Amino acid sequence: MGAQHPAIDLPDVAIGPGSRIGVVGPSGSGKSTLAAVLVRHLDTDTGSHTLGDTRSRDLRLDDVRATVGHLADDPHVFASSVLENVRLARPEASDADVWRALEAAQLDAWVADLPDGMHTHIGDGAAAVSGGERARLGIARAVLADTPVLVVDEPTAHLDPETARAVADTLLDTDPARPLVWITHDGIALDRMDEVVTL
Repeated sequence: MGAQHPAIDLPDVAIGPGSRIGVVGPSGSGKSTLAAVLVRHLDTDTGSHTLGDTRSRDLRLDDVRATVGHLADDPHVFASSVLENVRLARPEASDADVWRALEAAQLDAWVADLPDGMHTHIGDGAAAVSGGERARLGIARAVLADTPVLVVDEPTAHLDPETARAVADTLLDTDPARPLVWITHDGIALDRMDEVVTL
């Protein structure tokens, strides 16, 4: 057998308060693997990933995921109400908390036009949800969860350029103090990153 090589070879990257780190690379370069490591869906065999001064693998999974939130490229829409689709990010959240998250994600006008507002059932044959609306539901969840760090994996994939830029601006402007890892292949919002890492 030949020598094994790490799946991802990264320089040391420190993410402090308000840091915006872009991660780019071709398909198969390890961008989604990196996201999985940061939220501990995977653990590293070599190298280290720390939160504060503690290796993430030495922390409870719930503690890691309460610290590092993850917004995937195609958020799932459950066959439930808009309210419950967003509230799954923080089950104890009030209706008012969910509404503020929807406003931050710029979904309030869309929700207001639905037959039963936040209580309208969506997904799985119920009210139709476009790609842009699905992306913004993911943003609303991320806003509601309010984790100290956010990892965003291809948030503008499958969106037209105008919607992609609007989604990017929403994510980047909602909480400028929150550290953010922005994983992308399309270059959207890289001009707003403090540092860009190429895999």
